[in-house]
Amino acid sequence: MPGRRRALSFMGQGGRYGRGMTDSGDAGVPSGAILAAITMAGAPSSGEEPSEAFAEEIAVLVRTWGIPGMTQAFSFLIDVAMTLVEPGSGSPDRVHQVLPAVLTRLGQTGLPKPLLATMAGALAAAALEEDSWQWRQGLGPLTSGEALAWCYTAHLLADFIDTIVLGSPGEFTRRVTAIVLAGEEREAPGR
Repeated sequence: MPGRRRALSFMGQGGRYGRGMTDSGDAGVPSGAILAAITMAGAPSSGEEPSEAFAEEIAVLVRTWGIPGMTQAFSFLIDVAMTLVEPGSGSPDRVHQVLPAVLTRLGQTGLPKPLLATMAGALAAAALEEDSWQWRQGLGPLTSGEALAWCYTAHLLADFIDTIVLGSPGEFTRRVTAIVLAGEEREAPGR
């Protein structure tokens, strides 16, 4: 049963968007893990090779937050990004509008079919406004290489949101970063 949600929202084209970290008795997704996931999902694309320094930074982030923490943070980004797709009247729903585009590109990465199927399920859960992390937990333990599949998926979905929904490269990650940092500031001791 999905937990209650604390809204992560921002004003964007067409109004308020967002889904938040769970308030279901667990600690939710740490803001540091979300920022780490944003860093990783914003990795260079279009054939650019990440620098050695960037690769080292990624290794530190994974050691800091762990594979499960990073995977949960990627699922959070996927859930939030999916809420930005607001199908108009008579337009295809999120499942039909987003999944074909993202899964086609994800399939072109050479991702093994079992991981592609897992990511298709996670995207479908998010498109249907279900918590993709809770959905994933129903499948059992994370598999080898799965965190990378979540990272690729978050990256491709963010690119879709930037291109199709927001019309500005990097806008999704900038907005989520600003919201997370603002939330940390509000929750800092002495505020």
